[in-house]
Amino acid sequence: MEEMQVTPTKEWLKLWMENREQLSCQQDLSEYFEQEEVAGCPVRTVRVGLCPLPSGSLVAFDPCAAADCPPQPYLVTAPVGNYPLELCIAFPQGESPVCAAARLRFNYEQPVHFEQALTGLEDYSQLTTGNFGFVSKSALGCLCDQVTLQKLQDYLDGRVSARSPQNLLEQLFLPMVQQQNHPGSWADWTLPENQCRLPVFTTGWGAGEYPVYWGQDAEGRVCQLVSWFVDLHAMQGADPVVEEALEELEEALIWEDDCYKGQVCLEDWDAFFEKEQPIDLMVRPGNCDDQQVIDACRYLLTEQYRLLDVMMTGLFEQYPLMQLQYGYTRADNHPEMPNLLDKNDLWQLLRPLRLVLDVQSGMVSAAFWASWDPQQGVGISVCGEDVTALDTAAIVPVWEQPEPKAEPEEDEESEQPQPRQEGEQEDERVD
Repeated sequence: MEEMQVTPTKEWLKLWMENREQLSCQQDLSEYFEQEEVAGCPVRTVRVGLCPLPSGSLVAFDPCAAADCPPQPYLVTAPVGNYPLELCIAFPQGESPVCAAARLRFNYEQPVHFEQALTGLEDYSQLTTGNFGFVSKSALGCLCDQVTLQKLQDYLDGRVSARSPQNLLEQLFLPMVQQQNHPGSWADWTLPENQCRLPVFTTGWGAGEYPVYWGQDAEGRVCQLVSWFVDLHAMQGADPVVEEALEELEEALIWEDDCYKGQVCLEDWDAFFEKEQPIDLMVRPGNCDDQQVIDACRYLLTEQYRLLDVMMTGLFEQYPLMQLQYGYTRADNHPEMPNLLDKNDLWQLLRPLRLVLDVQSGMVSAAFWASWDPQQGVGISVCGEDVTALDTAAIVPVWEQPEPKAEPEEDEESEQPQPRQEGEQEDERVD
């Protein structure tokens, strides 16, 4: 299990410099441990105990997977010594207590900047969420020294027989944490043979990928290490309308052929195209877990207006060239492809057909029926604020919708969306 810190390549360092600002945390994570409330959610700081750092080479990992997936130590090292491990336990209204963050505090200096902790092996082509992090599959996490991790491996080596090391760790840590009567669930375990302490804690709402940050003081020196599990500010800002739409979307999606298929209702799109109609949706998870799929669907719902704006802006910029390609001159001003003065005028010429949401890349692709090419239509892919592809609708695959999960009861009336009557709702346009 013993790992040596890597020396980053020049290419990796170049990409790190280009993405450094994006990788920095935009929130002051100190408030999770120094206030009684964060974004209106009550929080409490719990001190688990002293964590020994004999080498200062730190790792963050899922303790139940440490044998099969040895973690890589971070490039930056911490001061050698014994330092307190603290947990921020949040108490969301109507929810069970949850561990929102964990930190190792090396001194009492106040951090003014939080820089992401990196190993030098991160693949920047996979940077879709604004951060890297350690992956927890068991919903447990651990911050410790690399020397402690090696002692854990030594302890396991003497006990592995017919069972795999991972099964041993699961049988060791999962019951230990579950049996503790602590809000947020944690346990401070001591290795029997060498009395080395290994604190283990739950990771937010469960399995997922969680970023880790170095807290730096005003002089740029490391003063703490924070693993962040729950963004309490985002919880406060949750739109109940969006959350209700998200629940409906989750119910509508059906797993088939390595992806989710269903239909989605986008109110902002309905308003723009002046037609209320569900749109066929395919969600491709790739290597992402269920929580990342849910977050991506929430992103689609909350950012639907902006996504449409990026698509229409990109199409409007290419529209004059497309007129030439299709043989519709500006002098003709043909009704199938007329001259346009504003991107909002595109609503008359398009109808959304289907959407593909690629969770791993963060790309959203849409296929539209187009008046100037009813057979081939137009397809647009966007990632963030950029249009990455603009071609015919063929760039967005066609698929068959799966059978619904359950048929409605016979005495229940099927609620079908009714077409909006003229004057029933004011026109909405992409600004």
